[in-house]
Amino acid sequence: MDGENIAIRVRDVVRELEGMLLEMFPRSIEILANVPGDTWPVRGDPTQLHQVLLNLCVNSRDAMPEGGMLTLLVKNVLIAEDCAGRGPDARPGPYVRITVTDSGTGIPPEHMDKLFDPFFTTKEVGKGTGLGLATVAGIVKRHSGFVGVQSEVGKGTAFEVHLPAALHAGEQPGTEQVEPSPRGRDQLILVVDDEANIRAIAREVLLRHGYRVLTASDGREAAAIVEAHANELRLVITDIDMPVMDGIGLIGLLRSRYPALKVIVSTGIQSTLRLGRRDDLKNLGVETVIQKPYSTEAICHAVHGMIGGEK
Repeated sequence: MDGENIAIRVRDVVRELEGMLLEMFPRSIEILANVPGDTWPVRGDPTQLHQVLLNLCVNSRDAMPEGGMLTLLVKNVLIAEDCAGRGPDARPGPYVRITVTDSGTGIPPEHMDKLFDPFFTTKEVGKGTGLGLATVAGIVKRHSGFVGVQSEVGKGTAFEVHLPAALHAGEQPGTEQVEPSPRGRDQLILVVDDEANIRAIAREVLLRHGYRVLTASDGREAAAIVEAHANELRLVITDIDMPVMDGIGLIGLLRSRYPALKVIVSTGIQSTLRLGRRDDLKNLGVETVIQKPYSTEAICHAVHGMIGGEK
């Protein structure tokens, strides 16, 4: 499995996510999280688990444009030897099941078999979340788990993430938890992304951790903001695929005009870095890449690694 492999208290991950959602989502969406105190630990990468759940919650929000109920329910379950109907990745044993349920528009029956196919989406261009369901399922599978879904048009959708419980004798969940996310020193950061929800999440996370934040929806808008704030701007976090001027074009412009300005690239599309873009970024001197949707830990550690000691 790529990433960390540590004992995770699911309760901690869900509670942190709940706090972010309460700040980010409209008040028309009621958020309820139910995590029993006796929830079993799991093993894996807490950042990746956070990304999976955040993506599912953002999908639920988008399915409730007029508002509704979003529920995160965590439960210890035992999967019986007969796993028929639970999918090819299901195995018998103890699991922690995290269910993300919304009261939204639901998923048409003809789409259900395609949900986890790479690049499948029902959203308009620019309204994706940066992390498709195929990637969600892949992350969960790498954690030896599996994902299920139930939906009814007009009534809502429930995604069930099953992760194997870590019940080894003597294991103490949380003893290897990462340190609290580092804080900034009032430095000014520009976040560039054509997806409004990604901009909003990044902005709120960075504001909560001691930074000042500006945002832009494309490279051209970002260039104008950089020019206006060049004397105080310390870092640009930019997406790759954007209209008007993409991330590669923006970084090239910044390198020519503001060579000392630091840049982090964000992407949720694995192919973006395979189709020649990795070489482009290397030639532009960009080494730090973070995956969308952002987790608090991932973005704060990346930013701190770039400008942590600066004012």
